[in-house]
Amino acid sequence: MTISYAPLRLGLLCAACLYGGETLAQAAVNPPPSVEISYKVRAKRGFMSLNGVAQTVWRLQEKTFTLQNIARASFFGVLQETGSEGDWADNGLAPTRFTERRFRKDTTVTLLDHAQKKISFSEGAPSLTLRPGTQDRASVIWQIAALARAQPEKFTPNSHWNFVVAGRRDTDQWRFTVQGRETIQTGLGALNALHLVKAPPPSVQEQQVDIWLAPEQEWYPVQIRLREPDGDFVEQVVDKITKK
Repeated sequence: MTISYAPLRLGLLCAACLYGGETLAQAAVNPPPSVEISYKVRAKRGFMSLNGVAQTVWRLQEKTFTLQNIARASFFGVLQETGSEGDWADNGLAPTRFTERRFRKDTTVTLLDHAQKKISFSEGAPSLTLRPGTQDRASVIWQIAALARAQPEKFTPNSHWNFVVAGRRDTDQWRFTVQGRETIQTGLGALNALHLVKAPPPSVQEQQVDIWLAPEQEWYPVQIRLREPDGDFVEQVVDKITKK
């Protein structure tokens, strides 16, 4: 069954998204249709260079969404697994549950309670106030894709897109900066993609996130790179796209 979503007019609060340093009073979102995406994976863990595969399953219903990504490497099993689920609210995706399992670590669960305006963490960190527009580490990429798919003219080089993002123990302010269009080599051939990067300041030891969204492929994330301060990374490059 194919579900059609017309662009929605959303009132985005300051915590949700900024463009060019100014709050967007209204912004259209047009989320990508349901899909399964297969990726080839390259990774580095300490002195080991790893290769593997990953799969993302994105399901969009009339009022809810689910998202799962699993990256595996030969002989090592799961490198990283993330999941997000939630509802649609006035400011786009409203995740209610985020799960993450890293290499040789237990699964963590972050719950986002919109009724109580509270975020709780399975690792025992203190609960936090849930701010409007908060995303999690998995859903934020698809929130960006939904924004870019609806209003590509706003995603100009050096424009900034800010989000409050919930992780395993706390929330952070993530600023994505548009780098521009690039041609990347994939299992689907050469793709034109928009490159955005969330880079921490040089003095801060945080993960860097690079994403590449392909306009000719519904703005799906066709390449994702997560790089740790110690140089470890996981990179996913699209190999197959199956729309549902």
